[in-house]
Amino acid sequence: MTSNDETTATTGGAALDGPTAWRALTPLMDLVTPMALRVAVTLRLPDLMDEDGSDIDDLAARAGADPDALGRLLRHLVSRDVFVEPRPGTFAVNGTAALLRRDHPSAVWRWLDLDGFGGRMDLAFTGLADTVRTGQPAWPAVFGAPFWHYLDANPELSASFDATMAANAAYRELSEGYDWSALTRMADVGGGTGALLAELLLRHDGLRGVLIDLPDTASRAAVPGRARAGGPVRDGRAELLRRTARRLRRVRAQPCAA
Repeated sequence: MTSNDETTATTGGAALDGPTAWRALTPLMDLVTPMALRVAVTLRLPDLMDEDGSDIDDLAARAGADPDALGRLLRHLVSRDVFVEPRPGTFAVNGTAALLRRDHPSAVWRWLDLDGFGGRMDLAFTGLADTVRTGQPAWPAVFGAPFWHYLDANPELSASFDATMAANAAYRELSEGYDWSALTRMADVGGGTGALLAELLLRHDGLRGVLIDLPDTASRAAVPGRARAGGPVRDGRAELLRRTARRLRRVRAQPCAA
């Protein structure tokens, strides 16, 4: 093997020199941008910025951040077409950043907020190597307790988990994309606070539903209230099967990264 062979990578049969290899791999390696995006959401930057832009010092005061560090973070995101800097030291929301606002119907922010379930789930992937080596869930290794026990001990995160599971744009697509008229009753097992079931009951008059989940989660379900308030589905009924839910505690099913 020549020295050139030792310093040259190949892909698809084509030789890549060192700089070209870095250019090919950097998009796959970069953790700065994903984490910067999550920090911006966690600090609520898209929501705190004025429509015509915010001065970095004022924005840092609103967000509870260091102005210099915040400016560096925002300039990195500007280089990735998230936010704009119309004037030196002034930052504003652009089309991409607007998607991260908390009033956006996609609720994407819930999956990125490091103080909520979505962001914590991302951090669990720092234990991926341990999971691959052992076959065990990463969550206990990263956070010190099994997933469901951790949620039980952290009510705010548990509420964030419920809200994140409920904020699923696919629910409406599912309710409209399948012919539910052939059914009179359906069960949503592990249905959380009933967001999918509520969507179905609101859109299909003849459908009755059964929501099955853990007792504490089922007690927060929005299905009965939403069904009664929906008018067209006032005859729809949701039953919370607490006895069955208690049995589910014995099932050690957990999210993949948990």
